[in-house]
Amino acid sequence: MAARTNMGVGLGITVGLLGTATLALFVLTFVFLAGKQNAEKERDSLREQFKEIVTDNERNGDDLRKLIAEAKPKSLAAYLVEQTKAVGQKTTGSERDTPKTLAASIQQALEGSSSSNLLALIAAKDGEIAQLKKEKDLAEAARTRALTDQQNEVELTRKQKADFDAAVAAMSGDITKYKDGVDALRAQLNKAMADMTGTVAKIKADAEDREAELNTRLTRAGDELLQAQSKISELKRKLEGQLFKPGDEASLVDGEIIGIDPVDNNVFINRGRNSRIVLGLTFEVYTNASAIRPDPSTGEYPRGKASVEVIRIDQASAVCRVVRNPRGNPVVKGDVIANVVYDPNKQYKFMIYGNFDTNRDGVATIDEAADVRAMIEGWGGAVTDSLAGDLDFLVLGARPVTPPQPPATAPAESIREYLRLVRVVKEYDDLQRQATATSLPILNQNRLFTLVGRN
Repeated sequence: MAARTNMGVGLGITVGLLGTATLALFVLTFVFLAGKQNAEKERDSLREQFKEIVTDNERNGDDLRKLIAEAKPKSLAAYLVEQTKAVGQKTTGSERDTPKTLAASIQQALEGSSSSNLLALIAAKDGEIAQLKKEKDLAEAARTRALTDQQNEVELTRKQKADFDAAVAAMSGDITKYKDGVDALRAQLNKAMADMTGTVAKIKADAEDREAELNTRLTRAGDELLQAQSKISELKRKLEGQLFKPGDEASLVDGEIIGIDPVDNNVFINRGRNSRIVLGLTFEVYTNASAIRPDPSTGEYPRGKASVEVIRIDQASAVCRVVRNPRGNPVVKGDVIANVVYDPNKQYKFMIYGNFDTNRDGVATIDEAADVRAMIEGWGGAVTDSLAGDLDFLVLGARPVTPPQPPATAPAESIREYLRLVRVVKEYDDLQRQATATSLPILNQNRLFTLVGRN
């Protein structure tokens, strides 16, 4: 009985437990169904939200799976947010930039560039930066060299300045020494000028006294000249038969052709050693004395038919070679010879003055007067330097030319040379005037050379 009771109690407990469990299961079922519905709703909501992030098709794509693999152990969204912040920080410097703002910034950076993407732009910029860096390095090297050169120049300039300062100091000492010397010289010069002023004053006074004396003597000389000219005229009348006259052709004849040697082209003249003939003496050959008549309009004597030169001398004759004989007018026996320097009976006296052209170069100079002097003296004539009373001929060369008067500031040597030439020209004119007044024969170079048989 007791066993039945215990069995019944156990069964009742079991039934009660089963009922409770069933009730609990039923309640749990409702609870789970409600949770399931809520979970499904939440799942559907999350699925919709998830679709906003990625669709199923996109989620199955290789690119997204690759990103998901790279994101592990993080979520893809966290990875993308992290990478977006990193790209923003490295691109624009701001982690808050979105991919859209980053794309806009990149597009703005690409505008005006030939690059199609940011990396290409960065590569181009890197190239430019590298080039600029290279140029900077070159500029820096040039700057370093320039600084080195500048330092060298500064050092050189410093050394040059030191040398210059030393030179200036030395020159300053020299200048001081020179200044002292100049001051001393100036003092001496002032003293000398004072002395010279007194000397000039004395010389001027003496010159004025001398000028007065010379004027007196000049007046006296003028009177004496008039008296001398009167005496000369009187002597001229007395010696008229002895003086050479341009019109007295016979007085120019010095000899005669006495023979002809046509084989050797020589002639013989009647003048020899006893007539003071010398070797090298030349004669002009004329047909007769009347052929030696001067041209009335020019006063020039004509050339003879030939010119001969003495080559051998005998006691009473001489042999001459013919040095000039135009065709058609041969030298014949009986022709006369003339040389104004030579005379068989006397020695002629000559005065030579002026410029001569003995070398025939077209330039007459005072130095070539010596050639004329040597010729006359070599042929037995005498040369004097004054218009003496026994003078036979005045040989005048070309008239010297007076140069323009130099300014007062010209060197003293130029002024002295000018005054000398003025005196030479004045003496030339005075000689010509005195010779004309006294009827003294005047020969120019052409007349002299014609009358001596010289070409």
